[in-house]
Parts: sequence; structure tokens; C-alpha cells
Amino acid sequence: GGRGGGGRLGARETRCWMESSDAARQEAAARRREPAGFAGGGDGRYSSDLERVLRRLDALVDWERRARVVGAQRAMRVDAGACRELLDLMGNPQKRFRAVHITGSKGKGSVCAMLAAGLARAGERVGWFRSPHVERVTERVGMDGASIADDALAEALEVTLDARDRAVRRGSVARDATWFDVLTAAAFRAIAHCGASWAAVEVGMGGGKDSTNVLNAPVCVLTNVYLEHTEILGNTREEIAREKVGILHTGGVLVTSVSPSDIGVYRELERRAKNVSAKLVSVEEAVPLKLESDHHVSSLTAGRSASSNLLLARAALREIAKLGLLSAFKEKPATEEDIGAALLPASLAADALGSLEGRGERVCISEGGRVEVVLDGAHVPESVSGVVSQLAQRLDPERSSLVILLGMGRDKNASAMVRAVLSCRAVSAIVCTQPGSQGAYLPAHSLFEEAARAVQKVWQCDLPPPALHLEAQPRAAWELALRLARSASRSDSVQDCRATVLITGSLHLVGAVRSSVIALGHRAPCISPF
Repeated sequence: GGRGGGGRLGARETRCWMESSDAARQEAAARRREPAGFAGGGDGRYSSDLERVLRRLDALVDWERRARVVGAQRAMRVDAGACRELLDLMGNPQKRFRAVHITGSKGKGSVCAMLAAGLARAGERVGWFRSPHVERVTERVGMDGASIADDALAEALEVTLDARDRAVRRGSVARDATWFDVLTAAAFRAIAHCGASWAAVEVGMGGGKDSTNVLNAPVCVLTNVYLEHTEILGNTREEIAREKVGILHTGGVLVTSVSPSDIGVYRELERRAKNVSAKLVSVEEAVPLKLESDHHVSSLTAGRSASSNLLLARAALREIAKLGLLSAFKEKPATEEDIGAALLPASLAADALGSLEGRGERVCISEGGRVEVVLDGAHVPESVSGVVSQLAQRLDPERSSLVILLGMGRDKNASAMVRAVLSCRAVSAIVCTQPGSQGAYLPAHSLFEEAARAVQKVWQCDLPPPALHLEAQPRAAWELALRLARSASRSDSVQDCRATVLITGSLHLVGAVRSSVIALGHRAPCISPF
């Protein structure tokens, strides 16, 4: 269960890794505070060693928080060279474990969590690296079902920052290593240090030029390709696919849900596979699994994307097993079609996904009026549409009130995101906010203007259009959204009104308010795996 943890940790590993149970997170939340440089959540305090090292890290360029384009010019450096040199200066710890490398426009975090769980079930020691974090930077790195402890991450970061300092002195490529370059290299060092045999690694952005593309992973996963980060990755889906498939290397296997009928995108994948003598596996063609036969799937896979992610993870596990890269299949390589389902039953997948903060996470608040809060960091229109559509199936527009708290990155298609939200007739209000103060985020007033235009163009329901509200500060915006929902739940005009707040558009927004939400209620089972 949980995050798919393996066997009992030894003494050294116990010192390195901290159990990330709900109780541990809630206890830690009372004594942590987020240092400068993170948009995340709250009042938590890091250990003194990690706070000290994070001050060094936060002095570096962080493209997650900084505007990636200035005027018409791309400001962001996109290159894996600096991370590669950092790792070389530390003895290439990434070569001490195998990795499954995950890219795609959405679903990366879900697939990463499921793969880690499935590999652990196969008897492997499994680390993970994913991004971004919701509240604590330690969420990004883990091993055997536990997030990394503060002091273990501090040690790995310090060694990596010292390596960067050496590169600065000698004027080599790693002198320009960014915040994400350093964190990536430190994560790989920490995972190797604790004896991982495998790691599930999520791409930060794109693929070929991403800092994580130093792994030469035997198996890679491409979830899907949408128009996103176009100023960095390309203006067409074909260009974006070309960048994402750059994580596929000589002799590797790429598992994808991209259909051969998606001719332009699929052609890019075929071209890369041919150029590096790799195998291309389309899940649509190659995985004849019957999800409906598993009683857990009805709650786990509420949409096509969720089904696709589960199939992708199972197919990737099957390819890994067929390559003879799992200890359990050393003597006799696996060939059974159902090996993926055996390693990743839907119950285990549901446990893995349920542990992800800010992906379909539910909190029930009863004081002051019954309100359900859904935190989901969906950040492309397709993902937002999926979450809203699942909510719409549960909400009667005549007896429900859905308040949307919305904020997003500057590079997102705000008009399409708002239109996705408006597809639910139960939406009664939209509160527009800004996930953080840095230049990477769309200003709240710009989002408000887009929302006003979209409501005027799109809303054709017989119910009144949603009220629009503007509040730039995320926590003040959350308080406003909650007041609106509570007011609806106590309304005399609608008996037994079901009031819901959906917080979406960015994991950074979720991180900015999550601790305030959790403090008022109790967590409930997720409505979706995202």
C-alpha cells in the first residue's frame, strides 16, 4: 500500500528517509515555515541545515518562478550540459541505478507514482524524482515510499552546490547551473547514496534538453502531447513531440499513449526511434487489458486520461520485465501479457495516486457550513476540463454551487482554461488570483479580464452566469472562495445545497493555500488520480 514501499529500511536508510504519512506531514506542518524562494504552503519549518543550504540554492536562477520569455526573446537556458557536468564532478551517481524516464504534457506525476509502486512490488529498491513540489521541496525526492528527510537533502544539495562552485572557479559549463540543475543532480546523488536499484524520474519540462536527460533510461514513457510552453518547446504539437522524445536513447524502449492515427506527432516518435535504434510501443495497439474487470478501476479511472495512465504504467512495467531488468525475472524473463497488471493491480495504483498532494485531493470542511474542497494542480486546458467534467457528474446544477479558485502561469492559455471551467453548469463563482509574485505567473487582473470575456462569449446556460472576483493574494483568494461556498451552503433558496470549491490551474497555487485548507477540515479519498 501507500507509495508502494519495499521491504524494511536498514539503519542507515532509516536515518536517510522519513516516513511521509499523513500524521507525519500534519505534525511537521506545525513547526515548519517555507523559506524565501518557494511559493508553497505555509507555516512549515525546514531543519536548520536544509534552510541554510536552501538559501544557497535560492540564490541561483529558478526558471520555475521566473519569466522564461522577456519581450520576444527567450530568456530561459534550455540545456542538460550543466547538470551532466555536475554529476560528472560527483562521480556520476546516476549510473548506479536504472531509471524509467517519464515525459508528457499531463499525467507525468501519476505515471511516476504508479511506476514507483509497481517496481517496488517487483522487489526493487525504488527512488523517485518529480516536480514541482506542492508545499515542501522534499516532496520531489523519495525512496521506498518515503520522502527524503531534510538533512539528507541538505547533505546532497551541499555536495552539489560545492561542485558548482568548483565549476565557477574553473569557468566550465556547470558554472551556469540553475536551481533545477542543482536540485536534479542532488536528487540523483541522494537516490544513489541510499542504494536504489531503480528510480522513476519525471521530466521537468520538455525532454531532450531537460536537466533530467542524463539518464539513458532503458524504458521511457511519453504520456501525451499538447500545446504547452510553446515559447520554449515549439509552436506546434509536432515540434513539442520532437523535444519530448529526445529522452529516448540508443536501444531504449518508448511506451506512449500517442496513437498512430495522430499522424504528425507519431511520425516524430517513429523518426526518433529509428534514429537511435529504439523500440516504440503504442499502448493503444499493444495493451489488451480490460480495465472494467477490476473493481477498483471505477473509482480510480474516472476519465480516459486516467485509464491511459494506468495502461501506460502497466505497459512500461511489462517492457522492463521483458528486458530482464527486474531481479524477480532474472532467471526467466517475463513474457506474459498480464505482467503489467500483476505488478500494478488497480488497488496498488490507487494507493500510489492517493498519496500525491494536490492531484484530485479532497478536503471536507463542516464548520461554518458544509463545503468540499478539491485541490488539483491541473495546468493545461485538457486536464482542467477532465477535473471539471468529473465534478460535473457529481453535482446537480440546481442543487449545487461550485466555486472555482483559479490561478496559473503566464505561459498558459488563460482563455482555454476559463472555457474549460465554464463547461460545468454548477459553477457559481470564479475567484481569479496569482500563484506567486514572481514574473512566471499570470497577473490576477489579466486572468480576471480573460474570464470576463470568456463568460460573455461562452456562457449559454439558463442559470445565471458565474460571478467573477479578483483577489491577487492566494490565501486571501482562498478565504474569499470559502466564504462564497459557505454562503451558498447556508442559502435558504436551495435546500441541502452541495457547496464545492475547486482550486486549480497550477500546483504552485495549490501549494500556496493547501496548509490553510487542510487546517480547516479532514482529507477524504481523492475523486481522481490527478
